[in-house]
Amino acid sequence: MSVFSISHHTSYYSVTGTSLAYDILVPSLRPTHLLVLVNGYQRPRQDFRAFRQKLSSLVPHVATLALDNRGSGETPLGLAAGELLNVSLMAQDVMLLSEYVAQKLEISRYSALGISMGGMIVQTLAGKSSSQELENVFLVSTTAGGKSRVWPSSIKNPASLKFVNPYESIESTQAHMKKYFGERFLKNSPLLFEMMCKNIFTNAQEKCSTDGAKF
Repeated sequence: MSVFSISHHTSYYSVTGTSLAYDILVPSLRPTHLLVLVNGYQRPRQDFRAFRQKLSSLVPHVATLALDNRGSGETPLGLAAGELLNVSLMAQDVMLLSEYVAQKLEISRYSALGISMGGMIVQTLAGKSSSQELENVFLVSTTAGGKSRVWPSSIKNPASLKFVNPYESIESTQAHMKKYFGERFLKNSPLLFEMMCKNIFTNAQEKCSTDGAKF
């Protein structure tokens, strides 16, 4: 039976304006494929922890790369004054980091899985002419984005949006997460909702040491 190890050390890769925080799960055997995991809006890469461990046990030839997008987890926004964060910029970040890690692992091509906003990033990445190394795309709970998509009615001026950490406490985490669930779920499954929020809050508080970074 193969033995797997996940590095709890955060590595950083410099891109325009910021340094992307990421880590890699490499099977004990030499990997032949790389899967890049791209999360949704303001979500940290730690969300993929259980999925990555399960994937490693099922397909031991696949290494996984998970990163914090700009403004998420341990990656600063890194924007100039007046500059707005956009999907195209984040797709460029993912492409540069993915190609760098694939080269280090001596893997010619990589695949990408995107959840929610991460799915929009991955689709944008797939559309870039320079992303010839991208082999497969997996989309989860996402949309194509574009001009046909609109902001929620509660947001009057999208340009005024600023990054706010919603996970400073259990209470702030619950207030933030409520908008993702319907009234019936919140009424019928309060314990499940509370458990999910505690898990998200705990993951958000965990900080990875940069000691022993591989790349």
